[in-house]
Amino acid sequence: MGETKMVHFLGDIPGLAEELIRKMILNNSKCSITGRWFKQVKSLLATELEFIEQQPVLFDAELVSHHDIVLYFQFSSGGSSVVEEINFGCDVILITDKLVETEHSSDDVKVIQLQDMVSYSSIESISNEQLDHYLQGCLSNKGYSKFTSEKFWWVSQQDVAACLEKLVANELDIPNQLFLCGRRGWTGQDTFQQLEMLYQRTKAGASGRFETNHLAPKPVINPVLQDVSSVKQAMRPDLSAINEALVAIDGEGWRPITPLRTSLMHYLAAKEANYSV
Repeated sequence: MGETKMVHFLGDIPGLAEELIRKMILNNSKCSITGRWFKQVKSLLATELEFIEQQPVLFDAELVSHHDIVLYFQFSSGGSSVVEEINFGCDVILITDKLVETEHSSDDVKVIQLQDMVSYSSIESISNEQLDHYLQGCLSNKGYSKFTSEKFWWVSQQDVAACLEKLVANELDIPNQLFLCGRRGWTGQDTFQQLEMLYQRTKAGASGRFETNHLAPKPVINPVLQDVSSVKQAMRPDLSAINEALVAIDGEGWRPITPLRTSLMHYLAAKEANYSV
């Protein structure tokens, strides 16, 4: 029987990587975590760790063997994404929401390019630049008026983590570069309306001052018709490669299942400490 592979988590761990680590340790996978976040992740997952055999370990380059997988997460703001530590002698997957130069991908370094992921973390604040702007409009009670014709392809952090878990567990020969986002496009105005509605409900719940309008059913789709000339023909990233990879695993393909409202509720919950929602 071959040696069990270990998955090494490097880079920006709060948020997506944290969620993926939880999924993997519950499946008794062997994991190592970069030193900067090791203690905080173990503390966060303390309850789960009481019931599993394979405890995550502190990352050490000497632990990496040729059949392991290195997951390198880059979500820090500014600049393009660059992998500085790619000479591990095993498969490396860079997961990033930044632009990646194609020459950084090779047979040993795969790139998964994320777009419009709704991220959240209980470790520290994670930036969702556009959603953060919308939330500021909610907090100020002034609304938001700087909408453009751009569409957003929102996808839950939970669905992205589930997708990554499948890819890692099945050791597929995936393409050098994959794109990952939601399937459905949302205008900025529709996104803000959903966030504002959830923010007002959360605020009412925290204060105990619910009113009829807080509990009234709200449609997910804005029924107001828009002039076709004001709607930009949005270009969604090509999801064919990730869909084909997942079809090869379970026949299901890329089918994110978390509704936007649920994703936004997780987002608001993660912001509660900083924003007093």
